[in-house]
Amino acid sequence: MAPIGYSIWLWFRSNPAAQAVAFVVALYIAFRLWLARKIRREREDAAEEAVEQVTEQIEKETDDAIQRVENDRDAVERLNSEQLRKLAEASPHNRGRLHRPETD
Repeated sequence: MAPIGYSIWLWFRSNPAAQAVAFVVALYIAFRLWLARKIRREREDAAEEAVEQVTEQIEKETDDAIQRVENDRDAVERLNSEQLRKLAEASPHNRGRLHRPETD
């Protein structure tokens, strides 16, 4: 008595219809695997592109903020001490410290 696996192999080898069905199933499985890999690759590429876009936007906004701070710093440096004193006196946040410089 032959083992069951060998009996199935003999039946499969002698049956062209079963071979055709197996071939079609194998092609379908191969196609589905290829399609899944393609979709995964496209998702990974889209995710990488999104990360790059967000990173570029963050870098641009950071560069803009740094430039604004540098411009403000340069503008403050250009002011002389008298202008700074006048600005401090006019500031609503000044608590009178610069109104009486003799107490400093």
